[in-house]
Amino acid sequence: MVYLNIIENTKESLVLERSPGLRSLAVVFGIFAALSIAANQQITADAAWWMPLSIIGCFFVAFSCLDEWEVCSFNKRLGNLTMTRQSIFGKILKTTINKVVIDLETITDVTVESEKIKYTGKNVHVVCLWSEEGHTYQITSCGTSDSVSEHEEICNTIEKFLNLESKKES
Repeated sequence: MVYLNIIENTKESLVLERSPGLRSLAVVFGIFAALSIAANQQITADAAWWMPLSIIGCFFVAFSCLDEWEVCSFNKRLGNLTMTRQSIFGKILKTTINKVVIDLETITDVTVESEKIKYTGKNVHVVCLWSEEGHTYQITSCGTSDSVSEHEEICNTIEKFLNLESKKES
């Protein structure tokens, strides 16, 4: 599993993207299969017209559990960072759920934050941006339990793109 995919990395822009993974698609398939089997058990020959309706309902419930597509776009020409999140329904209806725009000049640091999950004992990692005002912005809405090296690689890519090493020295 890859934490974030680097879509574009030029002198002017850096685009990172996260799309639903295999685990999320497996959950969607499992929910759809379980609900459609349960719905089809209840349908008799007298109410056969309920079958298409129940399958549509199963699709709706299953796809509502799908992870979101997240895009983090750094643009030096415009001087801003745009983070957007979009669900499957947002993609179909061409709408954006959440959009955050941050001035690149206010970003002072990039770190990998870790948090231990209470019941599993695993660590969850997420890349965070720190601003001059003290605000923290997560690159993605939720962390992953992937290896910390993948997160550090993304962190280093962002640091190189924003030239944060020179800002830290001065």
